[in-house]
Amino acid sequence: MNQFVKKVFVIISVCFNVLFLLFTIFALTRKTATVAFYNMETKIAAYTTGACVVSIPSRGADLVLGTPEFSLQQGDEAALQFSLFLDRRQMNLALEPLYDHAVVSVEHTGYGLLIKARSQGETVLQTMTGNGIRDIAIIKVIPASIE
Repeated sequence: MNQFVKKVFVIISVCFNVLFLLFTIFALTRKTATVAFYNMETKIAAYTTGACVVSIPSRGADLVLGTPEFSLQQGDEAALQFSLFLDRRQMNLALEPLYDHAVVSVEHTGYGLLIKARSQGETVLQTMTGNGIRDIAIIKVIPASIE
């Protein structure tokens, strides 16, 4: 192979490696946070994800978020996630909820709770905390629509 072509390939390779190194350094030194959510998207169904992000000083922090309220049709699934972001790391809270098993079923995932609507009705997901019982979510299950 021609010496000139070899030098060009080496120079191009070094340039790409330097760019990759700079990109890596830039990404690791940024003070931005990234929060990951459970992805429920399928080819058949689109989902909407909502989030409320609150930042407070960590010393003596006591944070109570409002109780989300949503409706599901029988057979539909929803994800409920509670996360903390400390020291640039996301920690998903594994809550053990109390709920009406006839209305919904709940399964734990690495992100939080996967909720499946079983039968028509309403239930309140609750959990025990050091301060007593706290509401996690209010879920209404409505009949499946016929399309």
